[in-house]
Amino acid sequence: MTRSDASVWLLRAKRRLPPARPRLRGEVRADVAIVGGGITGCVAAYLIARGGMKVVLIEAGRVGHGGTAAGPGRTAPRPG
Repeated sequence: MTRSDASVWLLRAKRRLPPARPRLRGEVRADVAIVGGGITGCVAAYLIARGGMKVVLIEAGRVGHGGTAAGPGRTAPRPG
């Protein structure tokens, strides 16, 4: 990836390990469980919680990384 087409998010992200978080243990009760903390999962969790439901978002790595962070940070009206 050249600098001109590099991810806006990764260029600005600090190169460090994600904060340590405890492993999910025991029972968690929620109306909705969302697996994946990319842009789609985070927006879905936000909107569902805003609608009054209890949401749990599960992400194995860093929120906003992976496919979300590798994108160019723009939306095309006609992908492809």
